[in-house]
Amino acid sequence: MHTSSHHESMSSDMEIGGLADKAGDMTVGASSSMVEDAVFSKRVSMVIGDAIARRPCALFSSCCFGVWLLVMICVGTGAMAFNDDGPKDWTILNDETTESKDAIELAQQRVDCLNYPAACPEVDERSQADFYSIGMVLMYQNHGDGDIFTPENLQRMCRVERLFLSSASYPDFCPLVLGASARVRSASGEVGFNASDCQPQTASVVELFYRSAGMDLANCGLLAGSAVEATSSQLYTDLANPATFQQAGFYLGRDAVSGGRTQLTRSLLQLGYPLYGRTDTASELANPLVSAVYQEGFYKQLEQEILQHFDQKHAFLRSAYWNTFMIGSVEVVINSAPYFSIETMRTIELDMMFCFLSIIFVLAYLSYHTGSFFIGAISLFQIVMSIPVCLVFYRYIFQITYYTQLHGLLIFIILGVGADDVFVFSDAWRQAEDVISAQGFKLEDKQAALAAKIAYAYRHTLVTVLNTSLTTGVAFLSTATSPIMPIRSMGVYACLLVLWNYLLCITLTPAAFAVRECYILPRCSGCRRRNSKVLDSSAPAAAAATAAAAAAAASTDSANSQHSAPKRRRSVVLQAQSSHTPALIRRVIIPF
Repeated sequence: MHTSSHHESMSSDMEIGGLADKAGDMTVGASSSMVEDAVFSKRVSMVIGDAIARRPCALFSSCCFGVWLLVMICVGTGAMAFNDDGPKDWTILNDETTESKDAIELAQQRVDCLNYPAACPEVDERSQADFYSIGMVLMYQNHGDGDIFTPENLQRMCRVERLFLSSASYPDFCPLVLGASARVRSASGEVGFNASDCQPQTASVVELFYRSAGMDLANCGLLAGSAVEATSSQLYTDLANPATFQQAGFYLGRDAVSGGRTQLTRSLLQLGYPLYGRTDTASELANPLVSAVYQEGFYKQLEQEILQHFDQKHAFLRSAYWNTFMIGSVEVVINSAPYFSIETMRTIELDMMFCFLSIIFVLAYLSYHTGSFFIGAISLFQIVMSIPVCLVFYRYIFQITYYTQLHGLLIFIILGVGADDVFVFSDAWRQAEDVISAQGFKLEDKQAALAAKIAYAYRHTLVTVLNTSLTTGVAFLSTATSPIMPIRSMGVYACLLVLWNYLLCITLTPAAFAVRECYILPRCSGCRRRNSKVLDSSAPAAAAATAAAAAAAASTDSANSQHSAPKRRRSVVLQAQSSHTPALIRRVIIPF
């Protein structure tokens, strides 16, 4: 009886040993360094397989708890909040052009104060006008025959610009005439600004023609043909004069030089700065925090009025700005930094929907490929949670505080990289099942089979995924040499993200597979088909494999007793999970 149990134990020893040898044959090369790497990965895989097979639920719970702890630190400290773009984030600071621009700005600030012995006086509220950072450029193109300067076309352009000038919030953001701010602020009671407090739009082509004709823009009346002809002729005349060429050319297209008429013109509509209680300078208007004030207070309402005027609306997956904005035969093109930012944020919000669709697709395919919704869900959890986990180290260990939407877009990359890592482990797991099935494991050897499968799959994943993760991470890290700060920080963050996803893949994924094997498959009748192949004790191959393993064990013992320097072996003893497990010694011997 004792001899029979001993032979059964030796059979199990040789079965797992054969499995490990097969795993080793697939990775160990001819060089000694490769052999050493294979030996190391084999030892690590044995230890991990043993540990997970003994306590799969405890290790799985520990991994999940560790991930959740780091996620809570990330969320609780606000590390996931995007930073606002600064005015010089995308500027190469040590570039000669940047240094020259900074020198000019500093010189201008100091020159403005030379006549004042103490300090520069405060700039009056909205006494300065700007179109580049906070204003709007309207470009008009005539698609009809003849010159763009006709009474009908100018009336159409006037109606477009009236949307800007007659907006309810325009008096609160327009450039103010001298003394308007002091008058309104010193008045008692609720006194607000009105259109008469605003400076005229001196860079507007509509203003030019209507003022020249002595007409008010308020009603956008139809100009007389003779008045339009007189003003347009003066522009073409000034275009031929070197002294006035630049001023006239501002309102004329390139075609006016050769043809004597133009199909293109434009207007610059300005807003005022600094706003009440602020000290913003011209160089600070590009700051997103400053631009956001104009977006919220003026441009969001203006956008709705413009879309309604052109009978345009945003549709699902389609922006209204994909369409051509036509009024009669005149096409209108809008260019404005705050206006553009509103559309950018809308596009980002739409792209986030595609992000969720990508996540759902990855979840579905992970579940399909691994044959388990549980594995698919845990794998997706591991991939997505690698983002906040990485952020903890990115912000607090590496002390990099810059994190914007650019970094958030890396979720699309990590979804693909993380899914590939899981596929490698899943495929190795299936290979282990096939190899164990061919070795003919007994029904009583469930824990030994589980440890062997984990060790086999873990060994194939440990080195293979490490190589791919390192190459991907280093590729991203190479962008850290970029002189552009957002690109540089994005490269560091992407490298950390890929490496953290690898760490979660070799810790949480094996534990999830073990939990599924121990706790889910036994309770799922439809899930046992593949598992039954692995643990089928009635297969004829089991008896043959057992006998062959016993003979091989006897032969190995005889050979070891005859040689003075036997081949070293490492033993991993797999203890039974409960006292009800038969007392067959679970001894897995993997030769090195």
